[in-house]
Amino acid sequence: MTEAGTILVEVAYAEPRRQFLRALRVPVGSTVAQVIAASGVERECGIDANGLSVGLWSKPVARDACAHEGDRVE
Repeated sequence: MTEAGTILVEVAYAEPRRQFLRALRVPVGSTVAQVIAASGVERECGIDANGLSVGLWSKPVARDACAHEGDRVE
């Protein structure tokens, strides 16, 4: 069931010995940076995502790019 004004996205992060994968709902118009922050990946994995390249479905994007329904932020 969808919630009005939100989209469902995933955040994926992987290293050789660990993975992070989380589906979450964020407000429509959320940026990639906002999705990453909302996911909790930095806290859970002890990383600073600001120094990492980011993408949607393995295609590089800017952190201020808008996420859309079904996107996977990597």
